Amino acid sequence: MPRNIYTPAGRQEWTTSVRRSASERKPEKKRKKRSPFAKFLRRLSKRLKLDKFAEKLLALRDYFVLKALPDNSAFTVELKYSHLQHTSFLYRTVFIIGHVLKIAGLVLLGILKTVLPVVIPAAGIFVIIFSSWAASVYSVALEVRIGDEHVAFVQDQQTFDDIRASVENRIYASSEENEYIMESIPTLSFVIIEKDELTDTGKIEETLYNSFQEYIGQSYGFFFDGQLLGTSKNENDFSRLLEEVASWYLSGERNETYEILNSIEVVRDTYPKNYERSYSDLLSLFKTSSNPSVHKVSKNETPESIAEMYGISVPVLALLNNLNNINSVNTGDTLTVGKPFCELKVQTKYQVKYSEIIPFDTKRVYTDSLYEGTTETKQNGSNGIYEITAEVVEVNGVESSRTEVARKRVQDPVTRQILIGTKTIAPSGHFIWPIINHLGSISSGFGKRTLGGVPNFHRGTDIAVDYGTKILAADAGVIVEKGFQENGLGNYVAIDHGNGIVSYYGHCSRIESGINKGTKVYQGQVIAYVGRTGKATGYHLHFALYNKETGEYFDAAPFIS
Repeated sequence: MPRNIYTPAGRQEWTTSVRRSASERKPEKKRKKRSPFAKFLRRLSKRLKLDKFAEKLLALRDYFVLKALPDNSAFTVELKYSHLQHTSFLYRTVFIIGHVLKIAGLVLLGILKTVLPVVIPAAGIFVIIFSSWAASVYSVALEVRIGDEHVAFVQDQQTFDDIRASVENRIYASSEENEYIMESIPTLSFVIIEKDELTDTGKIEETLYNSFQEYIGQSYGFFFDGQLLGTSKNENDFSRLLEEVASWYLSGERNETYEILNSIEVVRDTYPKNYERSYSDLLSLFKTSSNPSVHKVSKNETPESIAEMYGISVPVLALLNNLNNINSVNTGDTLTVGKPFCELKVQTKYQVKYSEIIPFDTKRVYTDSLYEGTTETKQNGSNGIYEITAEVVEVNGVESSRTEVARKRVQDPVTRQILIGTKTIAPSGHFIWPIINHLGSISSGFGKRTLGGVPNFHRGTDIAVDYGTKILAADAGVIVEKGFQENGLGNYVAIDHGNGIVSYYGHCSRIESGINKGTKVYQGQVIAYVGRTGKATGYHLHFALYNKETGEYFDAAPFIS
């Protein structure tokens, strides 16, 4: 009798152990009224007989679980009451999920134990039948291709080697060729084909032999900007030609890279015999002109100016004259000029480094330590420097673009600082010594004196000092006179100090730039330089003070000593 997987033998059903007496039972709560949706689901379940379907599904589950379990297993499908009574909700939840997953695993294992004994033998029989059928219809073969063209299918490598040997014998017997040129052209690859697709060996031999005959009648055609320039049996002639001609466009000193912009094609085909060209013939197309003329180099002409004159590039001018150093031409030399039969367009790229100036800024600082209208440079400015790395692109020696690739600041600019005076220029009411650094001494005072044996009245104070010594404004004021007296003060200026006093400065070698009538000057400002202009016997400053109210000059010595 099969084991009951719901209640192990010797145990009572757990439901009987929890029955309660009628007296212990709590009064039943009044049953809730079903909702219309619940009623609908109940009617649908009865109509579809879902309860019977569920019973069958559970019976099928029990069958697969029994199939998976060993005979001595104590596992039951129903949940154990002891686990359901556990006080921890988390424990109960984990136990129920684990129990459900275990049942699902047992069902899957039971299905496999039921199905595999039938499926595996059936699959083996199918594989044997399919293999026998495939072996009778298909075969592994070698596909022979020449370039991109399919030639044939051969059974194995030995078959192809025999065919190739037969073709070689025919070639050696029928031509002067001592090498099978087709050696490197056929390619072989493994494929699976139907057996009736294998190509007849005689047909393969004829195909290879005809391909060889076609090959030895072909050559390489060199197409330059769409025009066939010539043919050659040696494909390397054309790459060597382009490299040699392009070398004339390179300086060889700037680590250049180059690219030929012309349309270049090398095509293997059958061409007329009159297109055959030797290497020197092809090279001459780039080194000779279709309409050559002679140019005699004049004074101050350069290769660039000569090339521009005839509408050609400098590299072309060098090619036409076979001059590796075109800059070596001298006045009186003769050069061949004109458009060549063919001209390369060579784009070169190289990197250059150069410096770029960063202009310095100027900062103006207002200060009351200087008088208004005056400035002083506190700090000289200097430009900064950028080191620029740029990629230059040239076409036939003429720059077409320049792109900056790196910028590095190697020297920072220094800001120039200029102090601008804001101090108000106003007379102080006292006078200072009018020569810088208190230089000089009084050589002739104010009043009566004899000059050249003639008595006269001296209206100023003469201070003897070296030529060119700076003369200072004795006090702040406004320039009211500036001029020259031939038989008097020579170069002189006068300052009105705003308090009724005017000071005069005569015999100056020159007046300071910027000192003009109406200019405000501050005490101690340089206004002129010592000299002996006008009527003077030596280098000195004639300094005088004039009272505008009385209209008289007065002795300045007591006020400046």
